[in-house]
Amino acid sequence: MEQKIRQQETERLKSWKVSEEKYRSVEERKSLLRNLCELFEVEGIDKAQILEALANERFSDFEDCLQMECTIAFRADYIVTRNCDDFKGSRIPCIEPEEFCKLI
Repeated sequence: MEQKIRQQETERLKSWKVSEEKYRSVEERKSLLRNLCELFEVEGIDKAQILEALANERFSDFEDCLQMECTIAFRADYIVTRNCDDFKGSRIPCIEPEEFCKLI
């Protein structure tokens, strides 16, 4: 996936979550994150997004809800994850990484 991303001219990714990749070592995952940070700008989070996520009752998992709220705040087009089932209550469409790579 890194190779495909590197081939694109995309300069900024508004919302990205690197899924748990159990088949990779800790060092490999750190290396992947470093590479992604070189390719994309990383957005922050503020109190408003945390409070919105806490108030949202459509999600049972706070982290997933927080990701959705951040995606909205950053005006991202998609939530990219291998676990779209967790985002059925999302107001932002959820797509898998492979599908995202086809779009960029």
